[in-house]
Amino acid sequence: MRVIGPDDRDQADKNFGRYQTLGELIIKTGHPEFSDKLNYKRQLDLSSGVQTITYQHDGATFTRESFCSYPDRVLVLNFSADKPANQNLSLTFNTPHIIQPTADKNVFSASGKVDNNGLNIEMRIGVLNQGGDVSVSGNGIEVKGSDSVSFVVVSGPEFKMAITLISWCVTF
Repeated sequence: MRVIGPDDRDQADKNFGRYQTLGELIIKTGHPEFSDKLNYKRQLDLSSGVQTITYQHDGATFTRESFCSYPDRVLVLNFSADKPANQNLSLTFNTPHIIQPTADKNVFSASGKVDNNGLNIEMRIGVLNQGGDVSVSGNGIEVKGSDSVSFVVVSGPEFKMAITLISWCVTF
């Protein structure tokens, strides 16, 4: 039996790539961060998988709901308020990978490659809004004066497993 060493790790990185982040979504609301004055509440419904946050700001109650669907491979983020035209959001996407961001109507896209193995990656964010204005650019998404807005996020890598990868894992 032989021990798997650094050379094997390097070969695995070339074939698989390391487990790493696609990136992070930054959503700015312009509201203050958490404080007792906001009456901030969080809830997770284990039967539906929906996470809900409610808080109060400037006389309105804001609600954020989110869930992931594995069969549909999406993340859905919904922002609403009990008063109209209160959603003013800025969404940006940060990633350690080299990407090419694009904008098409109400969809922000980012495609590129993982640095150490050339694996193709792609992410898209669709915007569904009730009222207000939406602006999508290569920098992200801006929402102004909307009653409610939902972001639908889909992403995925190109991944093909070669049979030869099995042989390096265990060699006697």
